[in-house]
Amino acid sequence: MIVPRLGSVLLLSGCSFGLVANPFDSEGNLVGTDADADTDADADGDADADADGDAEVEVDIDSIDPSWGTAAGGTDVLITGTFLDDATVRFGGVEAEVLSVSENKGELRVRTPEFNGDEGSVSVVVSSGDDTETEEDGFYFFADGTGQKGAVGAISYVDIVGDYWSDAPRDYGYGFLYVTPPNDFEWGEYWSGAIDQCKSDQDYTGSADFEVYDLGNGSSATARSGGKSFSVSWNATNGTLESPELTGAELGGGMSYDLDDLEATSGAVPAMSVPDLFEIPSAFAVNAPTLDGVRVDEVSSSFALSWNGGSAGDGVLLQLGMRNSSGNAYQETVFCWLRDDGSYNISGSVWNSWPVGRQLDVYVSRYAEGSGTWPHNNANSGVIGEYTIYGAVFTK
Repeated sequence: MIVPRLGSVLLLSGCSFGLVANPFDSEGNLVGTDADADTDADADGDADADADGDAEVEVDIDSIDPSWGTAAGGTDVLITGTFLDDATVRFGGVEAEVLSVSENKGELRVRTPEFNGDEGSVSVVVSSGDDTETEEDGFYFFADGTGQKGAVGAISYVDIVGDYWSDAPRDYGYGFLYVTPPNDFEWGEYWSGAIDQCKSDQDYTGSADFEVYDLGNGSSATARSGGKSFSVSWNATNGTLESPELTGAELGGGMSYDLDDLEATSGAVPAMSVPDLFEIPSAFAVNAPTLDGVRVDEVSSSFALSWNGGSAGDGVLLQLGMRNSSGNAYQETVFCWLRDDGSYNISGSVWNSWPVGRQLDVYVSRYAEGSGTWPHNNANSGVIGEYTIYGAVFTK
C-alpha cells in the first residue's frame, strides 16, 4: 500500500486488501434481496394447494430499504410487502423493534437490533399470523465504527513560496483515501511516532495496521465545497481513491469538503455520501527559516521553526528533505509531528549526517481531520486536509 507524500514516498505496511465479499451491486443495493414470488398455482395465493378462497393472509416481502446498517443496531428500515398488525421481524435471528404497520398492511417500519456476529449478510424473517417469510441475505451488518476511523487519507494543497526557484513553480495539490473497516490509525503517530518528535527515515519507518475495501475498477466519488470540486478515481495498484494532480481551481484553504456519490463497482460497500469528509486550514505564513524571499536562507543542523496566521489546525506535519550531492533525490528525510502552537526547535541530533551547501526542502503542513461520519458503520472520517507551505534553504 503506497502513500504519495510531497517529495517522497512512504510505505504503509501491515495492510491487506479485500476484507469481505462484495455484497452490493453497482447501485448500492444488497445483492440477493428481491421480491418474493409465490410459486403455487391456486387461486387464493396462499401457500397451500387448494382453491377454497379462504381469507388467509400470506406474508410477502417485496423490498427492504435500506438493506445495510451498523452492527450497533438502531437503523430504521422500511419493509414493503404484505403483513398483519402482529408482525414480528428478526435480523440474523435477533428480534427487531417494530415501529409501525401501515393501515393498508403494505409497509412495515422496524429498527434493527444490535448484532454481535461477524460483519456480513443475514436473513430477514417476518412472521405475521401463522405465516412466515424469509429473505435470505436480506440485510448486511457492517462492523460498528463508533469512535474509530472509517477511512484513511490526505488531501493536500501545496503553496510553493520563494522567488529563488530556477523555474516559476506552480502551486499544486493531490488527494487520496482508503475506505476501510473501523480502525485507530493516527497520521501523526505514523509520521514520527509521538507528538513534538522528529524522526529520520534512516532510523524509523512508520507502519499502519488497517485493512481496506477493494472498491473495484471504475469506482469513483466527488469531493465538493461550494464552487470547488474534484473527482477521485480508483487506483487498483495502490488500493485507493485518488486524484494525483489538483489545482487551485479545485482546492482551497479554509474550506470544508463533502464526499458525494461514492460508488464501488465491486460492491464492497454501498453507494453513499459523506458530509465534512475533510477540511483544509486557511493560508498561513512560515516566519523562520525564511522561505518566502528572493534568496535562499541558510540553516545549521539545529534551527528554529516558527509559523503564524491562518486558521489553527489539529496539528502540524513537517517534512525536511536533504538533497544528495547531485540534487536529484533525497539523501535523508526527517519527519516531525508537531503541536500547532507556532514554534518548534529542530535538534541537530536527529540527522545522521549534515553536509554543508546542500538544498534542504521544507514542507510545513497544517492539517485538520474531517468531522464527518461514514453512514454505513458510524465511523469518523479519518481523512485530513492539509495546507502546506513548501520552500527551500541551504545547509551550513
